Amino acid sequence: QKREVHILSVNDMHATIDVFPQLAGLIDSLRTVDPSLLVFSAGDNRTGNPLNDKYSIPSYPMVTLMNLVGFNGSALGNHEFDGHSLKRLIGLSNFRYICANIVPDDSIGIHTVPCQVFDVEGLKVGVVGAVQLSQMGIPSTHPDNLHGIHFTQPKETIAQYEWLSRQCDVTILLSHLGYEDDIEMAKQFGWFDLIIGGHTHTQLKGNERVNNVMITQ
Repeated sequence: QKREVHILSVNDMHATIDVFPQLAGLIDSLRTVDPSLLVFSAGDNRTGNPLNDKYSIPSYPMVTLMNLVGFNGSALGNHEFDGHSLKRLIGLSNFRYICANIVPDDSIGIHTVPCQVFDVEGLKVGVVGAVQLSQMGIPSTHPDNLHGIHFTQPKETIAQYEWLSRQCDVTILLSHLGYEDDIEMAKQFGWFDLIIGGHTHTQLKGNERVNNVMITQ
């Protein structure tokens, strides 16, 4: 029996607060058709708008808007580490930040999840996340933003989550790695059904498939 899972994804919003009314309208209209719509961000929700980035809690306006429209999950983009406010933002978010290759020290109180399973009318949708690393082995942000936070290489880390595809009906990589790395992920991990990507701001034509894995951005 054919079943459908409906997903709306965004990436690299960079605090474009002015277009949130249109996004909210789109999400509301889609949820009238499918109340089980999943809404994901592939990261870099912040950095780019002084109203958001210079707020007393940097990026609080974006998190508030994402809560209001009902995001289900977000990847960690490299810019999520800007402004030394990630701990507070995670506490204010009504959704989880999904990233498998971050290893924060317990003492700094950054609580993310490596993966999350969503129940969509009886279908299990498994999502695992990853953030890009530069040649220095850290995301592209100032090193001072990363005290007490360590990272593992995305490919080696994602390889440990193949079990998710055996337990779920749909398996998704929520990726802030960049389009070229997403292609490599699809080639290596054909057990993904979908890669929701970000970071490189790549405009895709749609129905991009590599190794039978759909890639979106």
